[in-house]
Amino acid sequence: MAYDFNPDKPIHEEALVLKALEIAPDDRMMVRGLRDLAWRGGALRIRYENSCSYIWGTTDYYAGTTAMIEANTRNLARVMGLHLYLQTDPRGATVYVSRGPIPDNRYNTAAQCIYYKED
Repeated sequence: MAYDFNPDKPIHEEALVLKALEIAPDDRMMVRGLRDLAWRGGALRIRYENSCSYIWGTTDYYAGTTAMIEANTRNLARVMGLHLYLQTDPRGATVYVSRGPIPDNRYNTAAQCIYYKED
């Protein structure tokens, strides 16, 4: 995953996600917001993996900066009018969004998973 955000790169199956969330493909701000959420999810997945794999990933500083990124990601989703679920297990995708509340026990069926497919 590249560290630089590219707002022109579509997320995986973007057309299906836009349709499910009832977002017009020409709504540039919402499309860019979804891409930003997916990019942040990729960064968070790496942080979750580091916190499971390395001792330095368990420090208070690392946990605090991860919490800050999570809060900023939640705020972006809120501003977009979306509900957000962050899957903190690094073995899968991280960001799930929906127009309505997302139950913790059904996030994978009640929301749209957004991510960038690895090249």
